Amino acid sequence: MDEKEFLNRFDNGEEFTEEELSAFRWEFVEVNVKYGDNHRWNRPVTTVFRVDDRLFALEWWEGLTEMQEHEFYKQPYEVEEIEKTIIVKEYIKKGEKK
Repeated sequence: MDEKEFLNRFDNGEEFTEEELSAFRWEFVEVNVKYGDNHRWNRPVTTVFRVDDRLFALEWWEGLTEMQEHEFYKQPYEVEEIEKTIIVKEYIKKGEKK
């Protein structure tokens, strides 16, 4: 599926098949992948991919053994990128230089 077809179907509220959802990981530019905690046989994964100038997230389950299939139950949703500043406090021995 090309970018134009994906955007057209997404914007029209059409649902994608499990096979199409699986293919998105390879067809579009991957921007970020976040892995959840391992379960016994699988783990949750969120893949963010770029289509044209828009970002989409796909939540799926990665099989952790050769006997477990990857599972795609949820439809992709549009996301936006934000930047955060994180303040980290450290404690050093009094009188030492930073």
